[in-house]
Amino acid sequence: MSRPDFKKLKQEIKKRRKLGKDVTDNTTYNENSLWSYNNNKFAIAGKTCDRLPAGMYKCYITMEGQRIFEQKEVETDQLIQIEDSTSHDIIEEIKEFWKIRDRFTERGFLHKRGFLLSGPPGGGKTATINIVVDTIINEYDGIVIYINDPTTIANCIEDLRKVEPERPLVAVMEDIDDLIHAYGETLFLALLDGEHQINNIVFIATTNNPDRLQDRVRKRPSRFDTVVYIQMPDENMRRTYLQEKEPTLTDKELERWVLLSEGLSIAHLKEVIILVKCFGKDIEEAIDRLKNFDITVEEQKYQDSKKPKIGFNMHS
Repeated sequence: MSRPDFKKLKQEIKKRRKLGKDVTDNTTYNENSLWSYNNNKFAIAGKTCDRLPAGMYKCYITMEGQRIFEQKEVETDQLIQIEDSTSHDIIEEIKEFWKIRDRFTERGFLHKRGFLLSGPPGGGKTATINIVVDTIINEYDGIVIYINDPTTIANCIEDLRKVEPERPLVAVMEDIDDLIHAYGETLFLALLDGEHQINNIVFIATTNNPDRLQDRVRKRPSRFDTVVYIQMPDENMRRTYLQEKEPTLTDKELERWVLLSEGLSIAHLKEVIILVKCFGKDIEEAIDRLKNFDITVEEQKYQDSKKPKIGFNMHS
């Protein structure tokens, strides 16, 4: 049997990751086959490596019960971290957390932290998570796991900790209210409470509707130790974002855009740039279109409800 080309394999893995020029792959790939065993049963393990490459993963369990970490490409817009913002404070707190593990250990505490981000859609929750993901991968050589089924994730993390007990780990739960509705509250509370004894981990959850979460979820330290509301970007945040994303704007144009875009989200600001600079729309037209978007959607729903239905009405 021919020997696998592990040099080529590593190159392909790095190419798939697309995590940036500064990322270093510290994983050792073993080109010698090893034996795996369970009780008195042995099988060829095939290709092995001593650690997961730093990156973002989706976890699932196969029909045979094997726990799989599938690496996903990290594809985000260029990240902008704005000083003196709520998002910036969260990033700095997480960075500090990784430095003080010994203080937790000395007191017999699990080294874990939970962050719950709430706020209107487009306000910056996902952007904050993207910065955390970028930081944990590129600065801490860590692992990011996106959570759906809490039982599956708990089992996969247990496997990870058997091989790599010290690896920095971030577990992301976007729209946690929807996840709890789908899988039940009890399983998520067990995961957050540390019943699985998961150490050296940060949980980050988001919700657009914090009122959908019970107090035992959002108001219980050690589940979510830091609960923050990320509001729509203020004048300074809008100015910084527009300046970074569209440096061709003159000072006069920039201030005009900042003034006109009051009340818009980061997602809206991105669309303003696309409409004006990519599609050639006028700035007032672009702003008006976005500010009236919700109204337009509701009007369309109303008009659709008045349209005659195709089919037959049965009358008794």
